[in-house]
Amino acid sequence: MWSALFSQLREVHKRSASVMKAPPAAGEAGCHKPQATATNKMTVLQSPLGLRSILTSLVAFFIVVSSVSLLFDRGQDAQAQLAVEQHQHQEVQLKQKPASAAVGEQKSVVVDQSSLRTQEAQVQWTSELLDLAKDGGVDGEEQCNWSLGRWVYDNSSRPLYSGLKCSFIFDEVACDKYGRNDTKYQHWRWQPHSCNLPRFNAIKLLEKLRNKRLVFVGDSVNRNQWVSMVCMVENSIPDGRKMRVYNGSLISFKAFEYNATIDFYWSPLLLESNSDNPIIHRVEYRIIRADRIEKHANVWKDADFIVFNSYLWWRKQRDGMMMKVMYGSFEDGDAKLDEVEMVDGYEIALKKLTEYLGTNINKNKTRIFFAGSSPAHSWASNWGGDDNNKCLNETEPIQIEDYRSATTDYGMMDKAKEIFGTLEPKGIHVQILNITQLSDYRKDAHPTIFRRQYVPLTKEQIANPSIYADCTHWCLPGVPDVWNEFFALFSQLREVHKRSASVMKAPPAAGEAGCHKQQGTATNKMTVLLGLRSILTSLVAFFIVVSSVSLLFDRGQDAQAQLAVEQHQHQEVQLKQKPASAVVDQSSLRSQEAQVQWTSELLDGEEECNWSLGRWVYDNSSRPLYSGLKCSFIFDEVACDKYGRNDTKYQHWRWQPHSCKLPRFNATKLLEKLRNKRLVFVGDSVNRNQWVSMVCMVEHSIPDGRKMRVYNGSLISFKAFEYNATIDFYWSPLLLESNSDNPIIHRVEYRIIRADRIEKHANVWKDADFIVFNSYLWWRKQRDGMMMKVMYGSFEDGDAKLDEVEMVDGYEIALKKLTEYLGTNINKNKTRIFFAGSSPAHSWASNWGGDDNNKCLNETEPIQIEDYRSATTDYGMMDKAKQIFGTLEPKGIHIQILNITQLSDYRKDAHPTIFRRQYVPLTKEQIANPSIYADCTHWCLPGVPDVWNEFLYAYLMHK
Repeated sequence: MWSALFSQLREVHKRSASVMKAPPAAGEAGCHKPQATATNKMTVLQSPLGLRSILTSLVAFFIVVSSVSLLFDRGQDAQAQLAVEQHQHQEVQLKQKPASAAVGEQKSVVVDQSSLRTQEAQVQWTSELLDLAKDGGVDGEEQCNWSLGRWVYDNSSRPLYSGLKCSFIFDEVACDKYGRNDTKYQHWRWQPHSCNLPRFNAIKLLEKLRNKRLVFVGDSVNRNQWVSMVCMVENSIPDGRKMRVYNGSLISFKAFEYNATIDFYWSPLLLESNSDNPIIHRVEYRIIRADRIEKHANVWKDADFIVFNSYLWWRKQRDGMMMKVMYGSFEDGDAKLDEVEMVDGYEIALKKLTEYLGTNINKNKTRIFFAGSSPAHSWASNWGGDDNNKCLNETEPIQIEDYRSATTDYGMMDKAKEIFGTLEPKGIHVQILNITQLSDYRKDAHPTIFRRQYVPLTKEQIANPSIYADCTHWCLPGVPDVWNEFFALFSQLREVHKRSASVMKAPPAAGEAGCHKQQGTATNKMTVLLGLRSILTSLVAFFIVVSSVSLLFDRGQDAQAQLAVEQHQHQEVQLKQKPASAVVDQSSLRSQEAQVQWTSELLDGEEECNWSLGRWVYDNSSRPLYSGLKCSFIFDEVACDKYGRNDTKYQHWRWQPHSCKLPRFNATKLLEKLRNKRLVFVGDSVNRNQWVSMVCMVEHSIPDGRKMRVYNGSLISFKAFEYNATIDFYWSPLLLESNSDNPIIHRVEYRIIRADRIEKHANVWKDADFIVFNSYLWWRKQRDGMMMKVMYGSFEDGDAKLDEVEMVDGYEIALKKLTEYLGTNINKNKTRIFFAGSSPAHSWASNWGGDDNNKCLNETEPIQIEDYRSATTDYGMMDKAKQIFGTLEPKGIHIQILNITQLSDYRKDAHPTIFRRQYVPLTKEQIANPSIYADCTHWCLPGVPDVWNEFLYAYLMHK
């Protein structure tokens, strides 16, 4: 009782602090004595600050001297760089060295280590040039346009790989795997009109990617190209030395032998948008955030090669379709929505991307590509076919020279070139992969009905190609392989340019003087420019010296206040009575309101009651707390009444603790509690189940138009604008980084955790005001002998190693790492932490005397046995969690366990079973087989998770 009271007093102290910003009255002067002491201590500490400024001055002086001494060196070094910039967009010309020059060099140059390295570089460069020349890349035809040509049937050199043997192909583009018997589409080779495409060499490309990262950024067509690239190189990598890793919106392919990474990152509209979840998004309703790209850019900005694409998502799906554009943010309270034409939204996105690249990209490291528009072939009438079939049964490319589909917008690529061209003066070149027209010919190369999207198409869907034939993506092997041949060629040519520049630093021989005249002129200009730049650098450095000296004492004095803040930031605020003579202003009124509110909340609770011990009482007057059919934000996987469950008795059970009552849930009070705050649920799909419950419990108290759900990769956010409140769910089923970090695409039985990596996830939730973790089901064995794989180290650092442990030992590793992170990174004065108890499944009906073949299907009553505990629910895991989290108590960090396990164990009647939709509704065959397809793990809503949230509400408002 007393601990609860002190807890409430602390809450009042926090609230009162916010209304006591006025200067203290005379009687309050004594309360500032500790701060004065701190200030005196800081005065003594001014000396180190002075020393730091002196050191800063010395460093700045060194910069001055260094800048002057390097004046000419930098100018000379830049000559080669200028040569690279002058040549970077030209084709490489193969030059024969004059014999006389060679003789002259042989006589005059001393053979030292430097010249040997230069000769080796020349030999390597010449070798690669000869390879390109033999392949037709630089055979005296520098102006060859690879994008102009024709498709040639070639069953000897095509396909480049087998789709059936590629371990990493996706089912959505694996056409031969899903019944496409005509494989002619795999044997077409792109033949440019006036040259040949160089032969693709996987080993060479992997060598180029050694210790580097290539990332494809865009939509599902860009993912199509990424899969193609992975299949093109993976057969050159030994088994066991390659891996695919899912991580939210990021999918990574790792080639350990080369320490090379080939990534795909889902970002279909380039900017932040409501379509940032790679699986869950509404195709027709699109919102972009016009001024937000940083979240995405942080993933790709440091890559060595980036291939962007963005086209299909800017195309209209229906007449009158518009793009919604958000400016500002809900967090800052200045959000506003606008509507523009789709193509205008495209321009907004490209300009923001260009702006970001111009100021943030390292042009000396990162090469940027932009893939041209990938045409769809959904209207067969464009080539004289039947629109009802779309592109189904097409087996030949379109043979019309210069064919351009009426439904392909070539102008969008012209717009992209124009916008990206503004980066050229900054020395940043975005290389367009011009793949549009060559792809436009290929009406025969799409998956149509020969694919699997989560589940294979049904017979009814296969019979209806006008709706279900996919004529947008591309079968593999197929057209995207040519796109990647373009990419490989561009990257190889640029490397040759760089190497040619690096071996041209020596002065030219007599016979070569004329060849370098133009370059010499440019070099002289560059020397002057670099001289000026060095002088400016010196002046700036000198200014730093002067400024550092002048600020010597100011910095020491400014730091006094900072130290005082640091000394006080972890102390409790003491509530002081204001003198009677003080004027009653708005500040004091707010203080009184806060005290009244606190008193009301304190009188409303019974703190000593154990809410988790009790029974289920049938109550059709106060339950359910909301209507599942009317909740706009409910998920189909838990909307049981929507999908055919006619007995609604499961909605009317209320949890009744033995010796008290749960505080009444009040949505408006909770939203007030969350005003200007963020509550985040972190965990697996059961935790998402609780998040959906919470959203449904509060959303009916918010007016229409003042609430929104936003998908953002692994994060789903519910926004209540009226309160500036956010209720988030973040997918992190194993708490640590793992191969299950994609909320949709993961393998349930094959799990790997990274024992020392939690930061990626923690960066999403660490600054929240309230966090509700859960982690249980993913640590349970799905079969005998199942183990958890644990990775230590990383592939990037070359020290990765895998271990295998029992599932429950992996659970302990994860909780200890979480605890370690919370102990050193969480703001205990801001963030309150909860951990939800184990959520039991009811998959074995024999536990309560039922038929295991039915699982929990047709159950309509809770289990009535007092203190019932299922044999398949591991209560010991929660004891382990309490023990580990208890180590935080000495640090003043308390993790409140939501003890919901036993009350949920009674509720065999409350699961979705067959009354649900997971991507698609269950088929008749699946419904007739409940032993496999009945879901007895998640919970129907309204239902059991509502009680879990009543517990959370009670702790937030009363304890």
